[in-house]
Amino acid sequence: MEFYTVFIVILCFSWCSSIEKLFAQNDSKFDGLYGLTDSLEKTKTRSAIECHAKCVFNKDCLSIFYNSKMKECVLHRDSYTYIAPPKNGDGWKFYLTKDGSHRCPSNNGFMLNRKLDLCFNLNTPMTINYPIIKTFCQNMGAELVRIDSAEKQQFIEFITANDNTERICIQGTNTYTPGIWTFDDGTLMTYFNWDKNNGQPEEDEGNVEMYTGYKWHDVTDVKSDPCLPICERTFSL
Repeated sequence: MEFYTVFIVILCFSWCSSIEKLFAQNDSKFDGLYGLTDSLEKTKTRSAIECHAKCVFNKDCLSIFYNSKMKECVLHRDSYTYIAPPKNGDGWKFYLTKDGSHRCPSNNGFMLNRKLDLCFNLNTPMTINYPIIKTFCQNMGAELVRIDSAEKQQFIEFITANDNTERICIQGTNTYTPGIWTFDDGTLMTYFNWDKNNGQPEEDEGNVEMYTGYKWHDVTDVKSDPCLPICERTFSL
C-alpha cells in the first residue's frame, strides 16, 4: 500500500499563514481502473506526488487517479465508495485523500471535504430506526449528518448518486417545539429542501429523510424501509 504526504504552506505576507497536510492512500482493488466522468481536472504530471499536490490546491478534490506510464493525473471529487471506476487501463492507480492534520481522523472510513470543512463517512443501509442510527454515529464519535446549506445538500446528492438506496437519513427534529425544526442539539435549522409538491413536511413525524429526488420528507422514529446513514464528525481542534 502506498502513501504520499504533501505539505502546502501558503504565506500571506507577514500577517497570516496556513498549512494543509493531506495523505494520499492507494486502494489496490482499483489498480488498472480509472474514471473521467465528473472529474475536476485531467492533466500531465511528472509523478503521483505532483498529481497529489494539485489535489491539495483544489479543495473539491477527494481522490486522484494517476498513470505512471502515461504521466496522466485525474483529480476527482468522488470517493468511489458505491461504484468501481468504470474504465480499464494499464498503469492506473487510485488514491483516496486522508486528512493529516488530525482534525478528521480516517478511522471508520471518515473523509474530509475541505471545501465544506465536512468530516463525514458513508455507511451501508440500515433499517430506519433513528435512535439506533444516531447511536451508531455516536459510537464513532460523530452525529447524523446536518444539512445546513444548498452546497452541502448538493454534495450529499453527488457522493451518494451511485447507491441504490431510496432514502438517506439526515439530522433534524421538531419534537422539542411543534412546527419548529432544529438539529439534535437544539440549533435552529435555517436551510430546508422539503418536498412541497407532496405536502411535506407533515409536521407530525419528528425526523427528516431525503427521499425521491433528494427532497426532504418527515418520518417517524421507526420504519421498515432502509435508509443510508451518513455520519458527520465534529472537528477536534
